[in-house]
Amino acid sequence: MSKMKSLIKILSVCGLVCFLLVSCAGGSEKAPDWILSPSTVYPDSDYVSAVGMGVSRQDAERDATAALTREIRQRVQAQVTAEESLVHGEMGWSQTNTLASSVDTTSDVEISGITIQEVYSVKHGKEMDYYALALIDRQQTGSYYKSKAQGNIDVINAKIVEAYKNPNTFSSAEILHEAAELAAETDLYLDILSVVNNKMRSIIVPDYKNAQAVAELERQMRAAVNVYIDVDQDVNGRLEAAFKAILKKYNVTTSLDKETASYTLVVNVSFTPFEMPDVANKYARYVLDAAMVESATGNTVFTFNENGREAHLTESEAIQRALRTTEQAINQKFNEQFGAFLNGEY
Repeated sequence: MSKMKSLIKILSVCGLVCFLLVSCAGGSEKAPDWILSPSTVYPDSDYVSAVGMGVSRQDAERDATAALTREIRQRVQAQVTAEESLVHGEMGWSQTNTLASSVDTTSDVEISGITIQEVYSVKHGKEMDYYALALIDRQQTGSYYKSKAQGNIDVINAKIVEAYKNPNTFSSAEILHEAAELAAETDLYLDILSVVNNKMRSIIVPDYKNAQAVAELERQMRAAVNVYIDVDQDVNGRLEAAFKAILKKYNVTTSLDKETASYTLVVNVSFTPFEMPDVANKYARYVLDAAMVESATGNTVFTFNENGREAHLTESEAIQRALRTTEQAINQKFNEQFGAFLNGEY
């Protein structure tokens, strides 16, 4: 497929050359050099350039802008995949990653600083063909992305410092989650900067390394949070097991010692049988109230509530149905709400 694309590109260029030679042979006007070789007029050391064409000026300008955008994206994609050793001595962890995540994000990113520098028209029979030159000024655009990246880096560093002022808490993990998302955005800015102005990129070295490193800090912080689960009126430990499974899914550690836990998940549950007049079925009402209480402050940081009723021919089976429905609520609704809480969306 890549060979076919290269062949098509070569043929297109050859066709363009022939067309311009034929078009200009009949007249005194010479096609500008930038159409076939932009770098001879706008040197690569100062600019990134691309030429587009169309049956109207607007079409040509759009084609040139799209071509230059593709050029930047392709260069970013070509260099993003790299192997780095992530080391953070103070946190005592090291990891080697293959960095390919940014490749997927470049396909939709808008490239700033693109301008249409030149437009040239050629009469083609009764029609006109237009050519446009799109440019990125390496110095100006480099300064823009450098400023964007550095501003983000300052915010990320501040968030990391803030998170470690109150370690091993959900709030600190949430702050690091925000920092990780901002770091991913910053990595993309730096990738673009390395293509546009690598000299500027070389002087920016984030203390936190990159987005993967911040995400690892978040994972470690979340894993350091200990939660003691205290379920009143549990049935054979089934509800505790359901809550524990959800916490494990989000890399939150459960503790066997309430005194040393960062939080206690206080759960009150009840299954109350009742009957309805002139109805053969037996009913069981279930009520579950859960609260995540921070040990250090006594503050409730997250709540979950669920209630309803189930019916069956016997009271015991109605209660069993109510228990199963409560477990399903934990597995689905609690799972969703707790995940939103961890991401700061609750």
